Amino acid sequence: FGGLALQFIVDEKIETIPAGSAHFFEHKIFAMPNGEDAFSLFSSLGLDANAMTSYTETAYLFKTTNGLLPGLKLLLEMIDNPHFTNENIAVEKQIIAEELDMYLDDIDTVMTNNLYENMYHNHPIKHDIGGTKKSIQEIDKETLNRIYETFYQFNQRILVIAGNVDIKELRDFFHTYDQNNNVKAAKFKIFYPKEPKSVVKKHEVKQMPVFSPKLMLGFKLTSPKKTTEAIKEHIAAQILLNLLFGKSSSTYQQLLEEKLINSQFHCGANQEHNAFFIAFYAETKYPSKLKKAIANIIFNFEEYISQSAFERNKRSFIGQFIYLLNNVDRKAMLYASYLHKRIPLYDVLDIQQSITYEYVIEFARKIKKQNMASLIYIKHKLSKVEK
Repeated sequence: FGGLALQFIVDEKIETIPAGSAHFFEHKIFAMPNGEDAFSLFSSLGLDANAMTSYTETAYLFKTTNGLLPGLKLLLEMIDNPHFTNENIAVEKQIIAEELDMYLDDIDTVMTNNLYENMYHNHPIKHDIGGTKKSIQEIDKETLNRIYETFYQFNQRILVIAGNVDIKELRDFFHTYDQNNNVKAAKFKIFYPKEPKSVVKKHEVKQMPVFSPKLMLGFKLTSPKKTTEAIKEHIAAQILLNLLFGKSSSTYQQLLEEKLINSQFHCGANQEHNAFFIAFYAETKYPSKLKKAIANIIFNFEEYISQSAFERNKRSFIGQFIYLLNNVDRKAMLYASYLHKRIPLYDVLDIQQSITYEYVIEFARKIKKQNMASLIYIKHKLSKVEK
């Protein structure tokens, strides 16, 4: 359950919740029935706790050296006993409104959201995960209770523990817990409106409070329905971008020499449920010229990549993934994320190994010029009053 779940079908009826509801719920679940704050209780146990909301999931986590069972007990007690009141909801609205204001001061966040709005007609990725100051005002006790009853019940959770643990002790703990907690949620399906292949707005220039012009470029793609194929295409997109725009590529060096980019230039492939795109970000004095240069490289990609470069990049990609697994925190997060997609973590290595040079070439041909959206921010001219 994440920021994309704004509409869902329960008992053949479409339910709608305001943008930002998942993030709001994540904040509010830490309020305990006795009036205490769960964050403070985690700290009193010597645990480092945190939470995060993405487009497709909400995660609650903690790290500890020797307080695993007390931490698990508190974590599950918190999730099993939601405490929503009109008073604590009103307070949270003020807190999150201030948080949203803070993000509005970050021009890169504003620009990213702007690009998503220009790319997607109906898909909920066009809405910020945190919602808006207006949308969070629509959240009430009924909204939060509906979320809990639909998404937070026993059979909707994945719990991952990584570290040097006593397996027998954990088995006994969960055997007892499972016997006392077996309420299952009603079956539901998250509803995604039909999304056209086209972008909303192909090009936009805005005067904004920036020191230097900024360019964002997005290429909208169609996400495969099969999970394994979607993961495979996402990896192919990342390898392709590194081949064409990685720091060791000739094209990256050329863009640097022509002073079209600086160290702030980066690109990536984003894939959420039913939404898939590649995006570029740059601070540049010549945004229009850089836009043409990036498009030229992408649509003439075969001139810039080779079988040997692909093999090097593929090995590097796999090596970086294995390296991530040496980090206990990262390993736990990746394990949970792929389990939500019904893919065991180590199967991802097999998917990476299966990608061929020909597959990347075939994927690159799916990137179409008509599905490109460009956004340029230029320095706004100050009025006499502002001066």
